[in-house]
Amino acid sequence: MGSVSQAGDWQPQLERYRPLVKFWARRQMCPHRVLLRRHVDSSDIAQQTLLTANRSLVSFRGHCEGEFVNWLKAFVSSTVRDEVQKWNRRARIVSIEAPTNGWFYDSAARLLQVLVATTEAPSLKLEREEFDLRLAQALEELPEDEREAIEWRYCEHRTFRYAEIAEFMDRSPSAVKRAIVRGLPKLRRRLKEG
Repeated sequence: MGSVSQAGDWQPQLERYRPLVKFWARRQMCPHRVLLRRHVDSSDIAQQTLLTANRSLVSFRGHCEGEFVNWLKAFVSSTVRDEVQKWNRRARIVSIEAPTNGWFYDSAARLLQVLVATTEAPSLKLEREEFDLRLAQALEELPEDEREAIEWRYCEHRTFRYAEIAEFMDRSPSAVKRAIVRGLPKLRRRLKEG
């Protein structure tokens, strides 16, 4: 990671961040899963986010990768909020704002129980951002049922019980447990390789 001075230099980074953008999108979509389930998924949100970010690169004024990551997070929030509002209008449901308290940004740290102080040194923050990207890429490589079960169990703002996850995923609790048992070793292996 590091410093890049011109907006055009950030364009190659956009595709590199696709797995992380999809991860953030899944987390932000969580409270609205019933509304959005049939209409849009994290790939749609990531695609729209990256297209919008690409068109807006000329307005990016940051100088380091951390600023770029925060800039992308803002686009994800905006894109999810727009989709929720659009589908709320279409369904004639009272609009619900997406949560903006930031709990989903710390999902990667919670998954591996990495607790970092809010006053972390820039080098630690950079390491954490690199780890978040590696984690999102490793999660993206898992089969969908394993990825989804692991994210519901470990990446949410609270720990869901297997029965709750089973309901969200339309699976049995034992199928959820098996998916997690199969997925965690694969995830650990991918993180060690990366």
